[in-house]
Amino acid sequence: MIDLGSLGLPVGATAPTAGTLPACPAWLTPVYNLENAWRTPTGYFNMSPAGSAAQRAGKRYEKRVMAFLRDVFPARLHEAPWYQLVDNHGMRYCQPDAILDLGTYIVVIEVKRTHSVDAWWQLRHLYEPVVSVASGNRQVGVLEICRSFDPAVRLPEPVSRIERITDIEGKPRSGFTVFQWR
Repeated sequence: MIDLGSLGLPVGATAPTAGTLPACPAWLTPVYNLENAWRTPTGYFNMSPAGSAAQRAGKRYEKRVMAFLRDVFPARLHEAPWYQLVDNHGMRYCQPDAILDLGTYIVVIEVKRTHSVDAWWQLRHLYEPVVSVASGNRQVGVLEICRSFDPAVRLPEPVSRIERITDIEGKPRSGFTVFQWR
């Protein structure tokens, strides 16, 4: 049983249940019957306008995270790589925030200001399968980096939090990993 008080939740609150599939965000098309995927030097450039204040703040946070990651993993970090894929939806592109090549395995990174179900959908149902196929089926882990973490956000699997970004090295992690960085 989870001690909800240790999570900062009020007494009497119910814990999020793993195993329930949250709704997919309307703007995301998950991979369906992936046939092939490969890394490509360019992608689909449908640049959106500046966006809302929250979106602009998210982009500023992402830039700070990438600068931090470049300092820690200078030779192993690949920022915003493009991938092309073919699945039941046809040929299309995707671009994770970053890929960290740790030699024996790869970590796909998604940056969000606030821990969210959207990151889980992006990582588990788009980036992870695409990067795995594109890398010759190397082992792939996923990492959400967020500024604020809410343990009440319901994901269909347990969340493993790491205290230091270098904790991602070593043994590959099979679960959904979150690193909170301010």
